Amino acid sequence: MKLSKEDRYIRRRLRQGRKQAREFYYCRKYPINPKKIVFTTIEGTTGFSCNPKYIALELLKRRQDLDLVWLVDDMIKEFPAGIRKVKNTLKNRAYELSTAAVWVDNSRKQLECRKRPGQFYLQTWHASIAIKPIGLERGASFSKIARMVTEHDLRMIC
Repeated sequence: MKLSKEDRYIRRRLRQGRKQAREFYYCRKYPINPKKIVFTTIEGTTGFSCNPKYIALELLKRRQDLDLVWLVDDMIKEFPAGIRKVKNTLKNRAYELSTAAVWVDNSRKQLECRKRPGQFYLQTWHASIAIKPIGLERGASFSKIARMVTEHDLRMIC
């Protein structure tokens, strides 16, 4: 039976995700730091922005003893003092997320991400003031790959 283009893409993404997940399993040898919180916005592309920004700003006001880490693709992006920028590479992402007590994100985690028992994942979503359709509410634009990534993400949030 011939696979569709989307099904071939899904198989490739699943193989890649399983391979990259090894980094997360290797990092389980490091302890979870109860004072570390890792932030990401739009998979590291947007820098200090959106809902996670306001959570981080409030934490900076209330707690100076926390290790606030922001995974970012572009290291030139500006961040306030008290937030440690980390280049968003697979190895860095695996280490920082694997050793953090809390993850704060506004978009789904990549397929390779693996949450450990005892970690907390806060998903804030990115959106404007309007109601944002997510999951099955997206109708025809909710592809098989989108569903697969969404289900992976939901298993970590719950």
